Amino acid sequence: MEDKKKNAWGKKLSLLLAIIFVFLYFIIIQFIDIDNALVGGPKYLMVEDNHIELPIIKNFSSLDLFFTEPVLLGMNHKIYIQKNGKGKKVLDDSKYKISSSTGNKVIKIKLFYNFDSTLFIDINFADVIRGGFPKKRYIKNIELDTREVSLSKFYNNYIETDKTNLSYYKSLDPRNISGFFAENYGIWIFMTDLLVLISIFTIQLFLLFVTIIYSIIKQSSVNIGNDAIFPIKYIDIMARDFAVILGFFGTVTSVWTALEISEFDYSNFFQILGMVKIGVFTTVLGLGVRITYGIREFFYSEFSGSNQ
Repeated sequence: MEDKKKNAWGKKLSLLLAIIFVFLYFIIIQFIDIDNALVGGPKYLMVEDNHIELPIIKNFSSLDLFFTEPVLLGMNHKIYIQKNGKGKKVLDDSKYKISSSTGNKVIKIKLFYNFDSTLFIDINFADVIRGGFPKKRYIKNIELDTREVSLSKFYNNYIETDKTNLSYYKSLDPRNISGFFAENYGIWIFMTDLLVLISIFTIQLFLLFVTIIYSIIKQSSVNIGNDAIFPIKYIDIMARDFAVILGFFGTVTSVWTALEISEFDYSNFFQILGMVKIGVFTTVLGLGVRITYGIREFFYSEFSGSNQ
C-alpha cells in the first residue's frame, strides 16, 4: 500500500512540475528575444501591411531580406534620408536599386550612396488583396553587406522599432501559437480526420449492404458492435461512439485553419462559402456514418429478435 501511495504522489508531483515548467516556459519567452527555435519556436520578422517601412540607423551598402514565401514587388518605392531629426529628403533613384531574386523570395536593396543619417526605406508589394486584410509576410533571414545578421539583432539594433511596421514574431508566443499550428498542421489534421470518416463511411455502407442481403437470405442477423468479429468490431465502435465527434472536430478544424491562413481573403464571398461548405461536410459525413450504423443496428435487433 505504501509503495502505491508513493507512486501516486510521484505521478502527481511529476504532473505538477510539468505544468509549472510549461507555464514558466511561455512566461519566459515573452521577455527573451533570441533566434533559437528552442526558445519560443521559429522566429521571423513579420509585416502585415501592403508595404515595408524600414528606418535603418546603421550604414550599409547591400541589404537582402529572405522571405518564407514568394513576394511580388510593386512600384513607386522610395528611400528617404533624415539627418539630425530634420525633415525627410527623398533620395534620387540613381543612388539605390530595389529588386527581387529569381523565385521572388528575396528582396535586394543596393545603395550607391554613403549616408551618415537615418535611412527610411519604403517598399511596396504588388500581391495586395483589395478589400481584404493585409497579407502576412515573414522574413526568415537577413544579410547585411553579404553577412548574415540575426533577426533579433537587426530588429533591436539596426532599425528604429517605433517607426517600422515590422514586428519580431515568435511562433510559440501565446498570441501567435494558434496561427503557427493552423498554418503548419491545420490542413493535415483536417485531411486526416476527413480520410478517416470517408473510410469508415465506405466500410459501413458495404457492411449495411451485406447485412441486408444476409438477413433477407438467411433470415438471421449479422453481429455488429461489440459482438462483431475483428476488425469490424472496432470499426463499428468508431462509427457508433466517435463518428459525430470526428465530424464536428473536422468542421471546427477547417474553420479554424481557414481563419488563420494569412492568404485568406475575407472580402471574397466564394472563398468564405467554400470554407463553410468544406467545414460542414465533415459534420454531414459524421452524421451519415452514425445513421448508417443505426440502420445496421435496426436490422440486427429485428432479425436477432425474430430468431429467439
